[in-house]
Amino acid sequence: MIELTFNDTIITNHKNLIFGNNKEKDARLYQKLKKITKDEKQIIIKRIFRWVFDNLEDLIMGNLEILDIVVLEFEKMIKVLSREDKKYILNKLDIFIKEYDYFKNASEWNAYKYLKELKVIICPYCNSQFTYVYESSEGRTRANLDHFFDKATYPFLAISLYNLVPSCKVCNSDLKHKKTVSLKTHYSPFEVEIEKRIKLKRKIVPPEELISINSEGLEDYVATILGVNEDFNIIFEYDEYEEYYGQKIKGNIELFHLDKLYNEFHKVYVQDIIKKGLIYNQVYLQQLAYSSTLIFKDEIELHNSLFSDSTDDKKKILGKLTRDIIEDELGKHRDV
Repeated sequence: MIELTFNDTIITNHKNLIFGNNKEKDARLYQKLKKITKDEKQIIIKRIFRWVFDNLEDLIMGNLEILDIVVLEFEKMIKVLSREDKKYILNKLDIFIKEYDYFKNASEWNAYKYLKELKVIICPYCNSQFTYVYESSEGRTRANLDHFFDKATYPFLAISLYNLVPSCKVCNSDLKHKKTVSLKTHYSPFEVEIEKRIKLKRKIVPPEELISINSEGLEDYVATILGVNEDFNIIFEYDEYEEYYGQKIKGNIELFHLDKLYNEFHKVYVQDIIKKGLIYNQVYLQQLAYSSTLIFKDEIELHNSLFSDSTDDKKKILGKLTRDIIEDELGKHRDV
């Protein structure tokens, strides 16, 4: 739920990792791929290796649309091959996975430097776990790097820039793990503005399922509305039937168990921000009433002083949940 973008430093350094000084080294990817292409005797398999070699820059630096085309083309080429030949090809293309292993701790450009430049310390999948980079003389840690297109199925994308998604251990290792996904069924944080197609909201539990009982034995709707109790669900609102995007959003919510985890662990947090929203609304009205002593010039300045926008989600736990809930609750209580 956090959109990621690359700066020029990331693009330049990642390209140089493969096509800079390492291009001429026998132990690095370019020369290894050149060699297996040259040495291959089977004509059909040699053509596949030649295709990989000829498209190497697209494989390393291509955006999501290019990688999607590459995946479809590769699947088409190997479809007619025997199981043994497919296994042989994947084993040979393991050189890309070895290059990724090299990248993890290479000197000039590596996973740590990549994540520092990306400047995201919150998991873009769940928005609820830290993924910071920390290095010291006594130890270091960094985010996991999820391969959106998994390495086992598509080893030739193991070092592809747009296939390296920073993520927390829960999302990467525990939930997604080795599952094969595609851009038709799931979305990548590198897709543009897909976050804007999802809204997190609070939905009060209907009477038949519920609800809190007050001291007089009556259903306490007021307490729920004001955020005193947890008789509500956190819902992910999106158009499930929207062409292209609906299925992808649904796929990520299910893959990372977002609805279940948010309702299990973040209801108390929602209660707190509902109260914050009501306080904000009251403060704003008071500011208008005493315009001669305004601290803030207008509503926008006051709002921005209290709540961050989507550009801060990279550094703020549950940033989108906070923003969506508070804006929705403020809207409900604006005329109170």
